[in-house]
Amino acid sequence: MKFGICILTGGKSSRMKSFPKADLTLHNKTFLEILAEELSVFENKYISQNASQSYHYTGYQNVIDEYNEIGPLAGIVSTFHQSDVDILFVCSCDMPLIKKELVYFFLSKLEDYEGIFFEDEKHTYTTAGIYTRNLLLTMEEQIKNQDYRLYPILKRHQIKYLLVSDYAMDDDMFMNINTPEEYQNILKKTFTKKK
Repeated sequence: MKFGICILTGGKSSRMKSFPKADLTLHNKTFLEILAEELSVFENKYISQNASQSYHYTGYQNVIDEYNEIGPLAGIVSTFHQSDVDILFVCSCDMPLIKKELVYFFLSKLEDYEGIFFEDEKHTYTTAGIYTRNLLLTMEEQIKNQDYRLYPILKRHQIKYLLVSDYAMDDDMFMNINTPEEYQNILKKTFTKKK
């Protein structure tokens, strides 16, 4: 089965006062640059974006969201529509600490499941996991019903959930930057780690 990765950039960034999260910087690189470089080892690579964006990275194909303002679901469905991949690792551009090793790990555990995600006592990390094409019809149905949440889709399929606490995963990898305060926090944390 054909595998690909997709970086989601099409969000509104409303909690960042509309500043595009893909353009936030960390160690003199944008979040999108960091992720695009980190995940460049994979063959089929996509950047999902809305019609007003114009991100271009060598080796990445652009996917224009087919739906407006419905969140990550738009990018995932649009990428399946505009590609021939069967398995898709999806990550949001506001998770700049994602590593390629996470992708390899997920693929090693996927087996016959229709998706795989990490979770902890508070969250299921739906914007840093693997979706298979088997979920596409359910996702399209959710869009028709104007329910754009990801978790209800997963509940209808054979999904593998892994506890972050059971694996030697860096919790910071799942940091999701949505507010100016969270952005300042990741700047402090990564600066401290670099010292």
